[in-house]
Amino acid sequence: MKLIDIKEIIRKDSPIHYINEYHGNIIYTVKGITLSSPIEIILEMTAFGTTNIQVHLNSETPQELRENKNLLIDFVNEKYKDGYFKE
Repeated sequence: MKLIDIKEIIRKDSPIHYINEYHGNIIYTVKGITLSSPIEIILEMTAFGTTNIQVHLNSETPQELRENKNLLIDFVNEKYKDGYFKE
């Protein structure tokens, strides 16, 4: 499995200023086939200046993606560092 990109990112409004929630689609390949699955990403800024990342997948998400959740969190973290998510 290879993660390619996150598309159609929409920021959900939140009354809590240090928590940002995003919904989109993760694009990835499995055995040469390109697939897309819904993803929910929560970025929480801590008092220490770090960011906690949570990734939620729905029950219909393929097993390959659910089994590689740590890889997915690392991928989201890299996108965050690159400024991919709008604040």
